[in-house]
Amino acid sequence: MTNGLVLSLLVVSLLAMVAAVGRDDRVVTALCKAKDKILDIAHEANKLKQATSGTNQRQGRRYYAKWAVVQKGQDVKERVKESIDKANEAATTTEDTTKTMGDDIVTNTSKQVENVQEKAMEESVQATNKVKTSANKFLDGLKYMTSMEALNTVMGIANLLGLAKTYGMSV
Repeated sequence: MTNGLVLSLLVVSLLAMVAAVGRDDRVVTALCKAKDKILDIAHEANKLKQATSGTNQRQGRRYYAKWAVVQKGQDVKERVKESIDKANEAATTTEDTTKTMGDDIVTNTSKQVENVQEKAMEESVQATNKVKTSANKFLDGLKYMTSMEALNTVMGIANLLGLAKTYGMSV
């Protein structure tokens, strides 16, 4: 029972006692009826209170279940958001690494191509110089052989051999 109903019941009971002492039957009867009505109201209030408390408990359980589902949903949402953030960070890191590696490969390849070009140019210059040197030596030898000095020497040797042969035949 609620406190207000208990207080009303006590007041009516006290009035019924006072009236009983005064022996007025009408007052006692009216007070007893009021007391009975108050008891009936208190009984109905208790039923309603129990019914609503059961409903409140069921609603509380439902609310808790809904709250738990919402809480789990928020947890899942946070985890998904964290996973997406981690994936984005990994993708950014991979992209940066790929760009850096690509730049390094391009730089290294460019340097290697430049080095190969420089070596090829140096080797072709050296080969050209060797060919020029060899051709110059050959041409110098050819010029010497066709020059009068070389022919004089050769003719002198041929003349000496001819004289020696002639002398040897006559002897």
